[in-house]
Amino acid sequence: MPKIVHDTVGCIGCGACAAICPDFWELGDDGKAHIKGGKVTKDGGEIIKEELTVKAPGCNKDAAESCPAKVITIE
Repeated sequence: MPKIVHDTVGCIGCGACAAICPDFWELGDDGKAHIKGGKVTKDGGEIIKEELTVKAPGCNKDAAESCPAKVITIE
């Protein structure tokens, strides 16, 4: 099954992913995008990566392609 991976450190918070794929993406209080229900990896309290395994990438593929910072990948 595909996995969505988000490098939150490089995220610029433009919101394109949340606009294109709102069932999976949202903008957080920190001004960055986050995967809804994603597994979080932290370093010193800062979220550095999020991952979510999905049955099909669906709109996440469009979200990854639209990301100007190129911090969303589908593995």
